[in-house]
Amino acid sequence: MIKNKLVTSVLIIIVLILLVVIGIQSIPRVLTLPSDAQKLSECVPNMGEHWANPADLPFGPVYLVDKGKVVGIEYMIHEDELENNILTIGEMRVGKSVSMPTLDAEYNYIELNYLPEGHEGDEEAHYDVHMYLVSKEEQQNLCK
Repeated sequence: MIKNKLVTSVLIIIVLILLVVIGIQSIPRVLTLPSDAQKLSECVPNMGEHWANPADLPFGPVYLVDKGKVVGIEYMIHEDELENNILTIGEMRVGKSVSMPTLDAEYNYIELNYLPEGHEGDEEAHYDVHMYLVSKEEQQNLCK
């Protein structure tokens, strides 16, 4: 089981790196909060308020907002989603695949967290993927 989680984590990291590398030079850095987004939480230190369209939950995107500005997005990936989404090339099964739209933004950095016990609002074991538009220093000062 630990080996599977390690392989899964490595695959997710590779996908995230590819998301960042592909075409970021011409992509705008600003995201706006969609009109159908609803506030899910007050400001969480180092993340911001959480906003989302309820139809997009629990996967996301969840918009991370500080002082009215979108500072990033979050996706929550459950282990069973990875197990059920097998990537194939022709007849060959090559790995597991999860698509996380970047919403046409350029991200400063991406953070991957594994939460074996989940958290409030999503109590199942899952991975949180945070894609931040701000620097790590700015991210550490959100909600202050």
